[in-house]
Amino acid sequence: MTEVVLLAHGSPDARAGVATQVLAEAVAQESGLMTNCAFLDYGVTLHEVLTDRAAAGCTEVVVVPLFLSAAFHVKVDVPAAIEEARSSFDLTIHLAAHLGIDDAVVEAVNSQVPEGPLVIAVAGTRDAQAQDDLEALANRWSALRGEPVAVGHASMGPKNVAAALAEVEGLHGRQAGVVAMVLFPGVLPDRINDDAGERFVSEPLYMLPAIAESVVGRVRATQV
Repeated sequence: MTEVVLLAHGSPDARAGVATQVLAEAVAQESGLMTNCAFLDYGVTLHEVLTDRAAAGCTEVVVVPLFLSAAFHVKVDVPAAIEEARSSFDLTIHLAAHLGIDDAVVEAVNSQVPEGPLVIAVAGTRDAQAQDDLEALANRWSALRGEPVAVGHASMGPKNVAAALAEVEGLHGRQAGVVAMVLFPGVLPDRINDDAGERFVSEPLYMLPAIAESVVGRVRATQV
């Protein structure tokens, strides 16, 4: 039977690993498939997980990269991990599309956010295409809300969260809410909360049913 491996970045913050396992359990319940977690850094590796699953008799896995944008990790690190795995194991290894941010996730988060301008606080990227995709997301979200929506980067990128908040609030004269567009708790969500101050900040996304459903959708699309 096919199994699923969720491939996340990983974090030195233990809360992120616990939350990834919570998502894995939700995916297993939604899909009916054995689901494990692996990490590019700060945790059990894809190689280690596949060693265990091959020993248990697994013959086929679908790897779902848990990344919200197609930046460096999706373009470089994930393919490298898959290539290494395929050369090391007598397994059929399918690589699903990265998680991304689909309309169901946007609508689920938007229903929790107070009215008014909004800043989407992302982890951050220098990848030009990923930055363009995030700006397109902001435009889609703005159309959905009927309110201004800007993008702020928590680590690297053209505009940090504080600057995005200052810009959107300066232009529109109202306090903005903040969407923490991150999957799991950890260092970056804490930084986003610090930048937001007393403003509303949404929770990391991992517990949203729409996230587990999106993961399962990636698995099923890969199995077709």
